Amino acid sequence: MLGCGTQPLDIIIVGAGIAGLTTALGLAKEGHRVRIFEKSRFANEVGAALSLPSNLKGPLRRLGIEPLDFGANRQSHVVQYTKEGNQIFEQDLSHTTASLIHRVDLHEALKQVVIDQGVEIHLSSHITSVDTEKASISLSTGEVATAHAIIGADGIRSAVREHILPSAPKPTLFQRSMFRALIPSDKLSESPDTRDFLSPPRRLTVYESDDGRRIVVYPCRSNTIMNVSALFPTSQARTYTSTVEVKDHMLETYADFALPLRLLLATAEEPSPWTLYDLPALSTWSRGRAALIGDAAHYQTPYSGQGAAQAIEDAVTLTVLLKRGTRAEEVQDRLALFFAIRHERTEYIQNFARISDGWTPGVDKPGAAEIPSLREALEVMYNHDACAYAEQRLCEHLDE
Repeated sequence: MLGCGTQPLDIIIVGAGIAGLTTALGLAKEGHRVRIFEKSRFANEVGAALSLPSNLKGPLRRLGIEPLDFGANRQSHVVQYTKEGNQIFEQDLSHTTASLIHRVDLHEALKQVVIDQGVEIHLSSHITSVDTEKASISLSTGEVATAHAIIGADGIRSAVREHILPSAPKPTLFQRSMFRALIPSDKLSESPDTRDFLSPPRRLTVYESDDGRRIVVYPCRSNTIMNVSALFPTSQARTYTSTVEVKDHMLETYADFALPLRLLLATAEEPSPWTLYDLPALSTWSRGRAALIGDAAHYQTPYSGQGAAQAIEDAVTLTVLLKRGTRAEEVQDRLALFFAIRHERTEYIQNFARISDGWTPGVDKPGAAEIPSLREALEVMYNHDACAYAEQRLCEHLDE
């Protein structure tokens, strides 16, 4: 039952990625009617693994999600090495809820949960315009859908963004690009040179050179797959015509890394190149009764390991601000408050990833004095409860 005689809100979410699905789940649990409009057909979903760090303990509990139920690995440590394999940093996370999960496993689980919650998902839905005052979207079919709020969760190339902030900067290429690969753990166990990547299990390990090249390795899918992400300068990126060319370039790029790392990369059968982007901080995420979340609002590069986490923090913050009993006439104010609550934190994480860019503690780098220590940044990122903070800020706002 909704309190004070209020009716459920009608909410449209554009985009069915992690940001869109978790927001839909949270709002549906508050009793609202939620519709998702997704441009893809959900065919052949792809993606590598991702991190669900300990700052998601509160948000995931709020959403009723336990990642271990669908193949996540509980993370034990973050360990940082030089490219030669000399350890320079370690953090014990075994006492936390930090997890590592295949993106497809998380996405599939979220899709099923939101459908079970009664959320409508409309596929192959291409948005042609957004009316931020009327809270309506127009589709390429000519259909117009109207709601009390529009949430743009449509990623780095957001169609909703240009209607909320026409002057928004365009995404640009990030200074690093990436190779990605998923390697069966059984394959690594066959060789004594690669077996050590499996033991002890549940670690996230980072190997990096002083020029920003970096290899990140961690398990997912209940320890049956190792996720490998290898970053390198975008200035060295190429156009490829085959997987063989991709693999050859990858092996060439890390030819001076330790032998076990080179052998690890050599076991990857189908490495893929990934283009990374940068999006400057936006002056606002809302206009009228429409707002941006996730990568559409604050794209995160992989250096922070917080991309999915910040999307989920957005989701639970909106869930708090548009909680059961929120009136339609309060929506615009709550969406403006959403930006006020979230933008400083997301900008900090964006900037840390942007400035540090693979920086290794102890290695001289221009502007290094501006870079917070890795431990300091991890404290800021991990020791935050987005649900509790949103509740606090909403109470303060209502008392003003």
